[in-house]
Amino acid sequence: MGEGWQAEEQNDRRTRRWWVRRFAPPHNGNVGGENMRAQFRTTFPDVVRFIWIHLTRSTGLLLFIGAMALFLTWNACHSTIMQHGRIVGTIAWLMAAAIIFAGILLFAFLASVLTALSRRNKTFMTDNTIELQEDRFLTENRYGKGEYKWDIVQKIVRTRGRIVLYVTQSTGIVVPRRAFTNAAEWDAFCNFVETHRKK
Repeated sequence: MGEGWQAEEQNDRRTRRWWVRRFAPPHNGNVGGENMRAQFRTTFPDVVRFIWIHLTRSTGLLLFIGAMALFLTWNACHSTIMQHGRIVGTIAWLMAAAIIFAGILLFAFLASVLTALSRRNKTFMTDNTIELQEDRFLTENRYGKGEYKWDIVQKIVRTRGRIVLYVTQSTGIVVPRRAFTNAAEWDAFCNFVETHRKK
């Protein structure tokens, strides 16, 4: 997994450096002072990982899929399973439900990925800028600009390689770690986001 992240960072390094040299203001990692800005290009792994993060961390969706899997397996084979005894039958039922659960989740994941690959998704492989300010944050790409108050952020999900700012229940702004030159800048950016989200 570390090798994949390093390859992804290396592939995007030239683009990121060009954007930083041309557009980025000086950055001293001051969380409480100057605005923070990051430039990056949205890549296919960014989209895939956001979809996976969203699916696996959506409690309501996971509960719905789990309930559906339990219902389908019980209706399909409860009489056959319970012939082997209550304990063995229950274990077999839960195992069958787990398989159905994984299948439904995988189908939802693949369907979302294929939708993201559609030609209508013009933001794919687009250069993006996000700037953090004390009372808001700004986003920009070749198709438009966005301005958001911090209150709109419903939740923040931070992983080893990305931070996601959810502006709706199912829509998030993904900022990859590779947009920063070092760990200190990455941590400062994430701390800024987390601090201002709580205000």
